[in-house]
Amino acid sequence: MSALTPETLPECVRAMLSNAPGPEAVRRYVDLAHRLAQAALRAGRFHRQAEIGVSDSRDLALDAIADLFERNDQGGFPRLDRYFESLDWETLSPQELWTINRRLISGVVADATFRNYRLSDPSLARVIRNTKRGVLQHDRLVLSRRFQSTVITTPSAEDRDGASWTPQTLAARLIPFAAGNQQTPAILDGLGDVLETDYGFSGTVRLSVAALAIRECGVHLNVEDPDFATSQLLSAEELDRALEQALRDTVDAKKAFYLRNNKLSPDEFEAIRNAVESRIRGEVSERGGATSNFDAFHAFLPAITHSEYRTGYRNVFEYLYQLTFNRFCDLVRSWVEDPAA
Repeated sequence: MSALTPETLPECVRAMLSNAPGPEAVRRYVDLAHRLAQAALRAGRFHRQAEIGVSDSRDLALDAIADLFERNDQGGFPRLDRYFESLDWETLSPQELWTINRRLISGVVADATFRNYRLSDPSLARVIRNTKRGVLQHDRLVLSRRFQSTVITTPSAEDRDGASWTPQTLAARLIPFAAGNQQTPAILDGLGDVLETDYGFSGTVRLSVAALAIRECGVHLNVEDPDFATSQLLSAEELDRALEQALRDTVDAKKAFYLRNNKLSPDEFEAIRNAVESRIRGEVSERGGATSNFDAFHAFLPAITHSEYRTGYRNVFEYLYQLTFNRFCDLVRSWVEDPAA
């Protein structure tokens, strides 16, 4: 079986979208999808397999693309049909078709990886995010890229080679810094000291490994985004009021446009408004709210799949979320600077 190339992909896609895809076309396309899925995983664009309980990237790649090949009663592939037909693919050049096909597989892998990731360890996303924020605000630690991974290091330690850190070995070094002081700055100061002085290990540690080690030490990271630093000067009631005003100024102001142009139904718009509010609450504090865009959206529109979200709702949701997010930050800053506002 010869591997597909940009020149031979159009013929294979045409066969896959026909009423009766032949076994040879199916085998060749599945082989290409599997290879692209493995490449996406190796590229480090998504969370590592070890972080979601999967030891073999080949298995994860197969699991990720499996839903793509769900067949209907006629033997066709409806998910592939919807994707390619929406793009008027036959007008594309072979290279353009190759690119959008790679984008399809990349999106499928992302969905499957993050879905497994949330199921296996729902709290880890928040720990990693807060660790990253803490490092970005730290006066000594820096984030860098090594072999397609995000790593933490310091200017004096980043060139030192050594054994790779695991969550367990790093946690053992960090526990003394956590004892009696479970605040974020102390544990991050300790991380910097360990990276600079433990010459038996590398001077860099993967962000995810550091987050797992910090959590194992029992330290509760609570690092707010710099945009929200001033929010700690306001009461919970004032933050609620700021968020409600931000929603009125942005989402509610756009309602007529989306309903008039039939871009959303009234129920869909209301669900997206609630999702935007939940998403911002998840960012601002520990008082509740979703910690990812899709989680927020899916909580209010549970019947919508990842694929439907990406193709039909994501642009609208993320636009309204960012608009409201920015307005909220502006209101918080202005209220802190002028409490009478």
